[in-house]
Amino acid sequence: MLNETEQRIYNQYLRAMAEKYQRPYKARKDFSKMREKDVLQIQKLRMFFEQYKDVNPFQFFKAGFKYELSTYPTLEYFTTLRATRVYAKHMREKYNEDVDNIESIKDFKDGILFIYGFIQEKDITLAEYKTCVNEHGVPWAIIHLKQQNISFYHIHCLEIDIDIFPYDYREMITDEFEKVWEDTKEQYLRSKEMREIGTRFNKFSQRLIKAGKKS
Repeated sequence: MLNETEQRIYNQYLRAMAEKYQRPYKARKDFSKMREKDVLQIQKLRMFFEQYKDVNPFQFFKAGFKYELSTYPTLEYFTTLRATRVYAKHMREKYNEDVDNIESIKDFKDGILFIYGFIQEKDITLAEYKTCVNEHGVPWAIIHLKQQNISFYHIHCLEIDIDIFPYDYREMITDEFEKVWEDTKEQYLRSKEMREIGTRFNKFSQRLIKAGKKS
């Protein structure tokens, strides 16, 4: 039987599969009849994600479905070294694509939903999110970028200053942090659809504040 964490991992796998084949995504709720083989593979993946906490499960599965064209990425595939190499390739090329393409826009919207959910949970404003820190004094924006819940495009959308990123954290996010920062900032400022979405999100948050609500 799968625990709650393992069930979430499997549903992220289903979500990546649905996105790849342009099908409606429906989370699985009944896990009582899963094959023992699949249960074992999911448990291996849970241990992998526990060991490498900065690997985002959805992005990990998404990479396999994106780049593996000659084979179908099964759960077993994602426990292989090849899957981790494909994921690394996906993350390297993430910011080299057209910023306004369908995939980039979808990721940007997902990141906005993540930020909105987080500030609702913490009962803070969007402005406060930019400098909000965890119990160790690390800004949540840094943690979320490191864990790939948001991207550099969200950092530029919120106009977060590069100075909040300590140099040791920059190296953990990417070994070319300053270059990626400048390249993605230029891409974001040149974008049309993505920047329009970001502008609407910022305005929406401001309206909630004026209405006396937390954004």
